[in-house]
Amino acid sequence: MALTKILCAVDLEEGSAQVCAFASELAQALHSQIVLCHVTDSLQTLQKKPGLKDVTVGANGSIATKEGESPLSALQKAHFGTLPVETHLLVGDAPEKIASLAKSTGCDFIVTGSPRTGLSAVMRPSVGRRIQRLSGLPVTMVGSAVCDSILNVAAPLSGLAW
Repeated sequence: MALTKILCAVDLEEGSAQVCAFASELAQALHSQIVLCHVTDSLQTLQKKPGLKDVTVGANGSIATKEGESPLSALQKAHFGTLPVETHLLVGDAPEKIASLAKSTGCDFIVTGSPRTGLSAVMRPSVGRRIQRLSGLPVTMVGSAVCDSILNVAAPLSGLAW
């Protein structure tokens, strides 16, 4: 199975840039498309994030800033260049929404952040593990040490069928 579509799920926090950079390099190496998404539990939670105080929900459910751009636009422009990117902002339970989006858009791989380290990573189930269980797809959780080592392996794999 070839990896034709990669879902990149971000939380719009500091580590989102690293998650996008990883997904972008993987997509370029494998000639894949990107589905970039953010899931928030409520509009009020999204409005607490830096620079998103004035976000609004349109009649069709789309979320945009006062200037009319999606909060994902900056990440898309900064990290994905000419790659084909489809963006989604969703409200609800993150693992459920991400798994459902991956299925509905035909993704075959999911990349997300891994904010936990040490004992908390072992003791509490992560969002990434819930996404994997719900979607049945492989999930890579990008953390600072993981990113560089996996990217070094991705380029030689670009000719392989998954």
